Amino acid sequence: MPVVTGIVIALVVHGAKMFVRPAANALTAGAAAPVLSTGEDIGSLLFSLFAILIPILVIVALIALAVLVVSVFRRLRRQRRTVAPA
Repeated sequence: MPVVTGIVIALVVHGAKMFVRPAANALTAGAAAPVLSTGEDIGSLLFSLFAILIPILVIVALIALAVLVVSVFRRLRRQRRTVAPA
């Protein structure tokens, strides 16, 4: 599934560039080309960083969730022990 998602994202990005770049070049006589290229480079950098950081953040979030669940269960168990049946 991740491969299909990557293909779809690449297709959407390429399609957007395919339509925007000729229109921008025609309307600005090519003056917008460096601005568009810089924007594409920044977008590529951000997507690359997200591709690296998001899996790391998911692992950190899962560890935090596990710690939270263990903490809640320990607290509940302590409360049950302190409230002994009469």
